[in-house]
Amino acid sequence: MCNISPDKWVGMGVVNYDFAEGKRAYGHNGTIDTFNTELAYCPEDSLAIAYCSNGAMYPIRDLLRTVVNIYYNRPVVIPSFVPIALPSAGLDKFEGIYSSDRFPLKITIRKLQDTLIAEATGQSPLVLEAIADNWFSYKAAGILLVFDLSKHEMRLVQQGDDMLFKKEH
Repeated sequence: MCNISPDKWVGMGVVNYDFAEGKRAYGHNGTIDTFNTELAYCPEDSLAIAYCSNGAMYPIRDLLRTVVNIYYNRPVVIPSFVPIALPSAGLDKFEGIYSSDRFPLKITIRKLQDTLIAEATGQSPLVLEAIADNWFSYKAAGILLVFDLSKHEMRLVQQGDDMLFKKEH
């Protein structure tokens, strides 16, 4: 690598990562158009992970966490991206209005019978397909919505961009 201490890398375009519990990692990422790159390095284990994609729909951070968990022999769940049927009663927990500092519109998530509908302010509603318990997609626009109900958050992944939304109510 280099002769500079890892603690001095931060501020040189390198940031701290928390991919592995109890492990300090450093890295950098970049996005332009639909291209994404990410590099993480854990000096303690001499582990380096590099990722490059074009038009990926899967959240990059989740992919890298999965790779690290495999490396450390931790359990992983890999989504199949095949639509699944979720019980209608279980969809209520996703309903609400979500907003992000990085996105000018609010997104309303509501249940319609046995599916979820996503509707950004002033936009047409999108019928979502469930692909995992907390993962929904709208394939026509390459949109993936990943919900973290414990944090009242939703992530929108589209064309390589990964935006965090907070549930308002």
